Amino acid sequence: MLAFEKWCKQNKGKYLYDKENSCQKGVFPEIKIFKKEICWCDIMTYYLIHIAEYKYHSSIHPYKGEVYIRDTESKFNIKNKM
Repeated sequence: MLAFEKWCKQNKGKYLYDKENSCQKGVFPEIKIFKKEICWCDIMTYYLIHIAEYKYHSSIHPYKGEVYIRDTESKFNIKNKM
C-alpha cells in the first residue's frame, strides 16, 4: 500500500482509508484514461496491472474481490517506475 500511496501522490492524488467508516476517501490521481466516472477500484486495478505488473488470476466467489499475482522478478521493476 505504501508504493500505491506514493504513486497516487506522484500523480496529484491522495489515497486515504477511513477505517472507522470502512470506506476509501481522498483525491483520485490524475490518469488520462479515466474521464468522468471513476472509483478507487478502477485506480487500484490500473495500478496493479500497469504499474506494479501484476496479472489477473481469479475472482473470489461469491464476488468479494479479485486476486492478482506477480512474478517475484517483477517486484524489483516497480522501483524503476516510481
